[in-house]
Amino acid sequence: MTNTTAHVIARHNGKLSEAAQALGIHRTTLYRRQKAAEK
Repeated sequence: MTNTTAHVIARHNGKLSEAAQALGIHRTTLYRRQKAAEK
């Protein structure tokens, strides 16, 4: 996960649906990116 993605998630108080919308990506894509970053 990039710093930009993490910043947007933080700006939306951890609400991934809102963060994904702000990033212009689908919510499941954001979940997938977050899961990949944990590995």
